[in-house]
Amino acid sequence: RDYGRYDAAQMKLGTSRNKRIKDNFYRKHDGTKVYYFSLEDLDKLFVDAGLEVVELYFLRRIYGNKASGETRRRIWVQGRFTKPT
Repeated sequence: RDYGRYDAAQMKLGTSRNKRIKDNFYRKHDGTKVYYFSLEDLDKLFVDAGLEVVELYFLRRIYGNKASGETRRRIWVQGRFTKPT
């Protein structure tokens, strides 16, 4: 599982100055670098590495803060891959 494209954290980083390194690749406040994947990104990455895709999908969750009334839409990509037989 990894971060999915258009996750709430990506949208927040996208509005900060000097956080974007290049498309979908950002630097967080602590210096950690993070990439937000599309399904196509991961499909190509694993297929090019010689693996077969068993399943690959977005996992979406909405988290709410009852005190502030704010919601955050989180998106991850999750997949399973196997070596060809």
